[in-house]
Amino acid sequence: MSGLPTAVLLEERLSPERLSGYRAAVGGDRTAAIELYDWNARLSATFWSTLGHVEILVRNAMHQRLATWSGQTYGEPRWYLDPGNVLTPESRQTIRTARDNARGTAARRRRAGRSRPCMPMR
Repeated sequence: MSGLPTAVLLEERLSPERLSGYRAAVGGDRTAAIELYDWNARLSATFWSTLGHVEILVRNAMHQRLATWSGQTYGEPRWYLDPGNVLTPESRQTIRTARDNARGTAARRRRAGRSRPCMPMR
């Protein structure tokens, strides 16, 4: 370590440009700016983690509803196979690409001895 006070060293490593908005928010106090930066980082991590969980909950709920609807309407619960031909060609291609990517990822995980994905790709 260079012998600089911790706050000075952190500002140097994080960059004065990155901390400038934080310093402005706390009246120029370097230590308070770093504390605010850290608080913001922790808050952001919590936000993104929560958002990720919400995304999975919404996606799974949508999948369940679509599977029920597709099964009742077309006799095939795998709605992503588009049994009623209701998706656009672009949507069908996006789904094909996603399924191909998931299969490739699953195969790589199996070769590496890891677990398989949560949703089976048929």
